Amino acid sequence: MAEAIDRTFQNKEVAAIKLKKINGPKLAEDHPEIAQDYEDGMFHAEIAIGIVAIALKTLLTEEQRERIRKITPIRVNNEQKERGTGLYSLSTKQRSEIARNVGQSTLRDKTGIHGLTPEQRREHGTMLHESGIGIFAITPEQHAERSRRAGRLAFEKGAGIHGLSEEKKLHIKLLGCVARGYMPYVTGAVERTTGLDEKEYALYLSRQAEYQHESGAHRGRPHATKIAAKLNEVFHSYMEIRKAHSIRRLLVNERKKALALLNPLQSKCTQNHRH
Repeated sequence: MAEAIDRTFQNKEVAAIKLKKINGPKLAEDHPEIAQDYEDGMFHAEIAIGIVAIALKTLLTEEQRERIRKITPIRVNNEQKERGTGLYSLSTKQRSEIARNVGQSTLRDKTGIHGLTPEQRREHGTMLHESGIGIFAITPEQHAERSRRAGRLAFEKGAGIHGLSEEKKLHIKLLGCVARGYMPYVTGAVERTTGLDEKEYALYLSRQAEYQHESGAHRGRPHATKIAAKLNEVFHSYMEIRKAHSIRRLLVNERKKALALLNPLQSKCTQNHRH
């Protein structure tokens, strides 16, 4: 006995058949290459994607196409992150290795972000900010929490800055000073008569009467201009490396450190006195 054939259709299937009858001849007329694509073994979805791509080129402006090219990879990345697919199916170590290799290759070949001018980078950043994409998709509070979590994790694992020796940390700080246009205080040389290095000598001079204001509202306070000139004479061969504002900043910072050390001592003395 012949097996019964199910001839029931879903609504969407009926709609698809009707659309095929209506739009089929139009597609065949406008895109005669479809027949060849079908004979070459392409799937319907592949053919449809090709037609959509052609339509987008025709209907969209260059500005709209450029915006789609920028946003699409970011949206795909966010979707993969939510689903745990693509790169997000790999371990943190594997992703880090891939990111490092890609970063090195783009830097070497001047492609990707490294192939953009500063103006183009700013435009890209503005577009991400206005669209609320990537890092701009989270609130400032979420961003702060991520930073704190990453900092705690790095501290616990002894990674990054937390994995360096004190000497290496100091070296990095000095490099940061140079990068910001500052000259670190000399520690490898000392003033002959006192045996003090540059910073110690600056603090020593601030306590000497001849390097303090003699009159006016600042009488008795360190004379930053005179101290800077003396440091330039002794440690920098008269080159104008130290200036008054840098000396004032040094003295303020040292005063804050002294107060921070003094406050716990005062608190402890107060508690002992109460007892």
